[in-house]
Amino acid sequence: MNRYECLLCGEIYDPEMGDFEGAIEPGVPFEALPDDWCCPECGAPWQDFIELEDLATTTRRLLFDPALKSGVG
Repeated sequence: MNRYECLLCGEIYDPEMGDFEGAIEPGVPFEALPDDWCCPECGAPWQDFIELEDLATTTRRLLFDPALKSGVG
């Protein structure tokens, strides 16, 4: 399960941890959060969160995406 970051304050929602303050049990994926869930740190709505890539995906993209290699070398 991927983690998500609040664009306003940088808070991370990690499904493996859940959200104790929001009464979200560990194991609840971001997509299954209630419509009224908000950032426990700043109160931003869930729509203000972006999905974080895992390190392997980011590394592959940086190494093999031709658009990111332009001007190198």
